[in-house]
Order: sequence, then structure tokens, then C-alpha cells
Amino acid sequence: MKVQAIHEIRNRLWKDGLDYEVPYQRFAREIARYVGIDKYKIKYTIQTLEELGYIKTSQHTVKFTNDLIDEMDRIDEDLRKEAEERMKRLEEAKAV
Repeated sequence: MKVQAIHEIRNRLWKDGLDYEVPYQRFAREIARYVGIDKYKIKYTIQTLEELGYIKTSQHTVKFTNDLIDEMDRIDEDLRKEAEERMKRLEEAKAV
């Protein structure tokens, strides 16, 4: 699962008023959108994310770590730069 997918999940949760700490079941449902309904895939994905240091889980909650937030900020910055470059090329193409 790519960090960008986790970023999208976090943005959806944030829009629902959830930020750094999310109920485990809600996070699992969001993960299921990407890996399917198989509970073993969901559990494995969550376990892998925890091993990578992106989240910390407890019995009832999932907390996003600073490593994940930093990685998401970097992705946002990369996407913003890419969009700016596309706009410049589009403006240059219009000028010609």
C-alpha cells in the first residue's frame, strides 16, 4: 500500500473530524477500500504500516506517527511542485 493511499485515507478521516487518533475499526474499514474485505489482508496491511513506523495501534485506536505526517507533507509538496510545473508548461504552450 502506497503512502499516497494512506494520505488519501487520512484526508477522508480528517474531513470527518478525525485527525491523529482514529478508532481502529474505522481505520480498518478505510484500509478495506484498498485491499478488499479479507480480514487477514486488512490486519496484515495495518501490521505492515505499524512495522514501517507510519502508525501505532492500540486495542481501540490507530495513531498516525510523525514519520507518516512528514512523508505526507513531502508528497503534498511534490504534488504542488508538479502542478506548478504543469501550469507553467500550459501557459508557455498558450503563449506560442
